[in-house]
Amino acid sequence: MSETDRYADLLHMERPISQKHRPMERGKRAAQFAPFAALSGFEDRIADQRRIGDRFRNDEDRRESLDRWLTQLLASPNPPPIIVTHFLAGKRERDGRIVETVGVPKRVECGALLLGSGERIPFASIIDLEPAEE
Repeated sequence: MSETDRYADLLHMERPISQKHRPMERGKRAAQFAPFAALSGFEDRIADQRRIGDRFRNDEDRRESLDRWLTQLLASPNPPPIIVTHFLAGKRERDGRIVETVGVPKRVECGALLLGSGERIPFASIIDLEPAEE
């Protein structure tokens, strides 16, 4: 006797209907078979990061333009103060925000802009550079 022959009688039986319980609503029944979200909140966190990232991501041309302008500033003996608009990460990833820092550019050091005040701003977080009003 094959496996399918052993259960052949079950193939044509009617579905059992409980006398005690009403049939479950279709929407609730479908929810039982919905995909399981093992990492609850994970999709929300990814969406938050995309929104933050989209706000400060520069295209390559813009990045090169900022780089050239900064190189010219640092070449002068007394560079003027500038406003650096950049992304400042918080303790948690979703706490990051965009801020403006005013300072005199001092030098470039390990992939970051060092200001005269000692503040270090990573190039990857810089959104914009502009002259400060004197």
